Amino acid sequence: MAFQPYPKTRNKDQRGVHLYEVLEKMARRYRLGLIRRAVNLLVRVLLALCVPMPHTYLLAVKGRQTGLLRKTPVTLVETERDR
Repeated sequence: MAFQPYPKTRNKDQRGVHLYEVLEKMARRYRLGLIRRAVNLLVRVLLALCVPMPHTYLLAVKGRQTGLLRKTPVTLVETERDR
């Protein structure tokens, strides 16, 4: 579904930033799909239970505002010359 901005109706007298101008400049927030979130949950549980998975690690980061520990599975991918 494509992003549809609000209709551009504006008097030349009005000042300030209008909602449609702000929405046009904002980036869309990235969200993982349902299947990807389910797979991440499964891998996270398996890694927490110490099930060995090659090149897959559990990355834990403390939240900036809440201080809660967030965990996500990360897979290290290596090519011939890069990681």
